[in-house]
Amino acid sequence: MPRKLALIAALVPVSAHAQDIPTCGPDRGQYVGQTRINTPGQGTEGSAEIGQSMIRSDDAEIYGGSANLSSPVQFTGSYMGKTYIVTFPATGLTAINTNRGLGYTSDLATFQYNNDTEPRHGLSRPDVALLPDPANPAGLIGYVNFGISKKTVPIVSASMAFRKCLFFPSNGIRRELDYGGVSKGTVTLQYREFAGNLARPSFSQELHYDLADGTEIGFRGARIQILKATNTGITYRIIAPM
Repeated sequence: MPRKLALIAALVPVSAHAQDIPTCGPDRGQYVGQTRINTPGQGTEGSAEIGQSMIRSDDAEIYGGSANLSSPVQFTGSYMGKTYIVTFPATGLTAINTNRGLGYTSDLATFQYNNDTEPRHGLSRPDVALLPDPANPAGLIGYVNFGISKKTVPIVSASMAFRKCLFFPSNGIRRELDYGGVSKGTVTLQYREFAGNLARPSFSQELHYDLADGTEIGFRGARIQILKATNTGITYRIIAPM
């Protein structure tokens, strides 16, 4: 009988700051959604010199890049009249694409027939994975690829969640507010956009804010409290991101 398991994952809100979600590796896993990564994060103080970025917003995609089990898990099955057992470690599961859809596997997972003297590792074992069970959100499916034959084994009383990661498309949009200096109490900022590394000049704007009207300024949803502005630099607090 397969052992009961649960998956532990860092479920991070889509609006989280960049430091809360790691960048994806080569195996990104299942696409989850889109977000914007804002730097600095809300409530953070920052500083910039003239010509430097004060606030930045990057388009990003969220993927379910990896997962951890609360404890090692095993499932059993049979192939060509022989019984086998597959064992997964508790940590280090990464995304893999199978002919049954997205799954999660580990280089440390083992496969063993009942007449094997030792478990098989790496290239000596078939491809194995754990897959979400579309018919049972509270379960998983154990998967073994024998080449021509693919075997699946339901694992009941289990749940799948993901340790999310961020992917930044090469043509993603980046938005920046740069500090342009201060004159007679009026702060100048430059808004710029980029598609990948290419500037989008038609979206650029020069912005002017008279601090006599208040030290909180705004643009495209961003709210910034100006703490100090000089002809060499600016100190500020992010009240709301762009």
